[in-house]
Amino acid sequence: MNGRRLWGDFTVVVRSYLRNPVAMFFSLIFPIILIALFGAILGGNGTAATPLAVLNLDHNSPASQQFLAALNNTSLVQITMVNYSAADFGSALGNNGYSAGLIVPDGFAASYANHSAVNVVLFTNPQDAAGAGVAYQAVESVTTYFNLHAACAACAPIVGITSENVGRRIYTEIDYLIPGLIGFTILTSPMFSMVDVASSYRKDGIFRELSLTPLTKSEWLTSRILWYVILTFLSAGIM
Repeated sequence: MNGRRLWGDFTVVVRSYLRNPVAMFFSLIFPIILIALFGAILGGNGTAATPLAVLNLDHNSPASQQFLAALNNTSLVQITMVNYSAADFGSALGNNGYSAGLIVPDGFAASYANHSAVNVVLFTNPQDAAGAGVAYQAVESVTTYFNLHAACAACAPIVGITSENVGRRIYTEIDYLIPGLIGFTILTSPMFSMVDVASSYRKDGIFRELSLTPLTKSEWLTSRILWYVILTFLSAGIM
């Protein structure tokens, strides 16, 4: 295998590919369009409320019930009461597909009535920034309302928020979409391109002309393999 012949054929492949707008579109631009399209469909929550798993340790006291009712009335979250263990609440959320959860601690009503500081514990998934932001906004708005309702001249805010992370990552459709499209591009681009190149070269008699040159079959194949490897990394990097 001659390096000069290999490099010469490689430059020919690159130039011919870059001069083909259709090939460039389907190799570099079309996968990005697919990601943007399906990402908009699968990645966003739209106007749907964020599911929020709630563990009420205050034995359904009136104050905790009012807090949860006000939280549900925000229309930002959809509350589901659960009976998970408080010690493993974060892991239980992840295992059951929740990206946000809330613990109302024991003694919430008594602390609120006595103007003593008490924190609700909000669990969110760092990988779901949109859902975490919506859940935090909803809980913060309700805690602000409760603090204003119980405000006095000498008292500090009573209800606060302690933030924790969900125990394991929650995978959604968009998490599988991007690696799937990258794999699809890697597999199909060289395959379809080589089929098109081989058929057009045979039809136009280019293979017969190449047989009269010093370029060997292995050098011809190697130059194209090198180009498609580079193109694959370029496509994956862009996506």
